[in-house]
Amino acid sequence: MICAIQVRHLGERMKILKILAAIAVLSGCTPPIMEATVKPIGDFSLGFNLVAGDAMIKGPLSRDGDPAVISAAVKDAIDARLSKYDGDKRYHLITRIDAYTLGRTGVPLIFSPQTALVVYMSVWDDAAQKRLNEEPMQLIVLENTNKSNLLGSGIGQTKNQQIKSIADSAAYQIEEWLRVQNRDKGWFDPTVKLELFDIISQNKERPAEDALVAE
Repeated sequence: MICAIQVRHLGERMKILKILAAIAVLSGCTPPIMEATVKPIGDFSLGFNLVAGDAMIKGPLSRDGDPAVISAAVKDAIDARLSKYDGDKRYHLITRIDAYTLGRTGVPLIFSPQTALVVYMSVWDDAAQKRLNEEPMQLIVLENTNKSNLLGSGIGQTKNQQIKSIADSAAYQIEEWLRVQNRDKGWFDPTVKLELFDIISQNKERPAEDALVAE
């Protein structure tokens, strides 16, 4: 189950900051990552894994984080988690990181800021040169609950540990999201006729992550 908030579009910078401010004072809802035997996601195999974070916003109450380091950690985590699938078709993943919070040290049981990422996800069919989702899906990724961060990862974890943990959580939740799309919409199922969409969207209000592959 994906314990992340999924929305179609948030748009303005202030809306993202308000969401991050709310997350900062909430307890993380994502359960520990449970590894299991690899089960194919239809005919999915990972093609390009592109991650962009150059316009990343730091959320309220967050530790300072290097966007390049966060982006690299997310890319590595996605590679590690999704490159194990060897389906018959290649699909490209485009991940745009809009914002982050890295929990600071707080007061246990009173105020422990949470670690989170706000990401946009797009999936492209390599053979068709089309996207599967017309508009990027936004996921709000929360830190995973375990013994070391039960009271918030700002307590007892270094910044680098937080980045590694939230990157692993992002990759896990992206994998779970792909499974949901496979189950509910027939993504990665060669027997299902999907409506595909142009790589370059006509929606001028949408973030222009298309340029990552179109260039």
